[in-house]
Amino acid sequence: MTDDSATTEPAPGAPATAEHAIGSSAPTSLYGWLWSKLPGGRALRVVLVLLIVAAVVVVLFGWVFPWLEPRLPWVDVTVGGAGAGG
Repeated sequence: MTDDSATTEPAPGAPATAEHAIGSSAPTSLYGWLWSKLPGGRALRVVLVLLIVAAVVVVLFGWVFPWLEPRLPWVDVTVGGAGAGG
């Protein structure tokens, strides 16, 4: 006699392994989480990921970087000013 209890399938909706359970100590991928949360098939998910990346780039270059630029310590750097040999 063999014990088949170790090879039974998990209940519907249950994680396949303990590593994928919410609250487990196993590291998870942000990209894997995002991919699993996006609706639709592969083609729609690819389009949505590209739109998300484009939106992040627009926000960074439109608002974040211009706000951050005057706060950086190397704003007033002069190259080749008075006293430079040449």
